[in-house]
Amino acid sequence: MSADLNNAVHRLRQDHYPDDQDGRAARQTDIEQLSHALGLAENTIDRLVGDLAKEVNGPTFLGEPALPHPDDAAVDRFASAMKLKLAIARDKGRGGWSNDEPDMQQRLSDMLRAHVAKGDPRDVANFCMFLHQRGESILPTRSQNQVEVLPGRYFPADPAMGDFDLHATLADARTNAQRMLDEATDEAADDGWPDEPPQICYGTVIGKCVEREGSRRPAPEGSDFTETVDYRLVKFADSTPNDDDHEYE
Repeated sequence: MSADLNNAVHRLRQDHYPDDQDGRAARQTDIEQLSHALGLAENTIDRLVGDLAKEVNGPTFLGEPALPHPDDAAVDRFASAMKLKLAIARDKGRGGWSNDEPDMQQRLSDMLRAHVAKGDPRDVANFCMFLHQRGESILPTRSQNQVEVLPGRYFPADPAMGDFDLHATLADARTNAQRMLDEATDEAADDGWPDEPPQICYGTVIGKCVEREGSRRPAPEGSDFTETVDYRLVKFADSTPNDDDHEYE
């Protein structure tokens, strides 16, 4: 082991890094140096195990257990690489794959596909592990223009009063629009109607804002917030009653 690598291992074991940006950067550099060295060592071990496995046949050799199959040895080494990548992610404040949150299976599935495009097999394997350990499968890609369930898609509104509500059924929306009109009628009995008719209305919400999958991240150092998040506009997946001429994707 070189002196530089030995010093990096020592620093990681002692964890004597300043609690500031320079300290975190130094720790990250040591982790990446160790990861690179482990990768080189694993490749050398892989070749040696493969060469020895070709010469050793049978379940035992001189009474000792047979050498592990190269496949098993490769899985063990890859598991070590996965653990190291998880440690790096935890050091950046990432986690939460085991949380019981709505839509987590879909979010993990989408993030898995995103990491396939980025090209690091360790990240892809870790997201597969997350889903496997949750007892879940990889869900199909969900269209960026639809969601499976968006509760509260019917609305009544009275722009003059700033009233806007969401309801589960069209009947509820109409009932509340009628309530708004009744209240406006009571006020008009004292003050009269304006020149324009009331703008009270009710109808169907075509789409709404939802959290963008995988966008939640720890906030930058020094921020007044604990995390950041992005949102996107999506449409409802199905057609609405009395709207058979339009299909929402």
